Amino acid sequence: MKDHLQNKINSGQMWAISGRKGSGKWELAKILIDQGSVRISMADFLKKSIAKLYEIDEIWTTDQSKKEEIWTTPLVWNKEIAKKYSDIIEENIVDYHQTDKKFTTIRDALQFIGSDVLKSYDNLFHVKKTCQNLSPNENYVCDDIRFPEERDVLKQYNPDYHETFIIKPDNWAISNHISKISIDWTQFDHNDIIVNDSSLEQLKNKFETKLKKGNIYYGMENYYD
Repeated sequence: MKDHLQNKINSGQMWAISGRKGSGKWELAKILIDQGSVRISMADFLKKSIAKLYEIDEIWTTDQSKKEEIWTTPLVWNKEIAKKYSDIIEENIVDYHQTDKKFTTIRDALQFIGSDVLKSYDNLFHVKKTCQNLSPNENYVCDDIRFPEERDVLKQYNPDYHETFIIKPDNWAISNHISKISIDWTQFDHNDIIVNDSSLEQLKNKFETKLKKGNIYYGMENYYD
């Protein structure tokens, strides 16, 4: 895969928001979007290409409820489908097809192809596809950082980089797929952590305070000695 990151330094601001599913990432991203930032997603290319692969509307790969719907006729992944997908993404990933699979939900397809196939082919596949489309002077917010290496690349190529990790104490067991647990709060500076243990308005207020003051330490007293 060509290195799309060469000479790709973004002079705009980059906010990366991490946390488990349902922690409130999108709610904080909307605050930045309202201030003029453009939302990007590490999974944008994956979602578009999977919709094209299985010839379905993109709403199936983007809408949260649609991704969870059970398909009575499972979607198939095999060597022939891997060849078709190689043509779509213009990368030869056929050799990274290890086993035939059947997916009963779109989420299963996204997680398997995105993590087991594409990241085996190139550990930075998703972040490269994301960064190659960035405009050099735009402000961005990414609310689906899932792997430490994605976070590292965004830091490297965005000098004005900021991040937030959201902890929602009653929200730990939603999914233990590798794409959901590779990043956790212990990898972040305590000033970049927000605990979502109250109302949505309280969460937004904490983040807006961080935007104004530059750091935050709300609710972490019980996690540090």
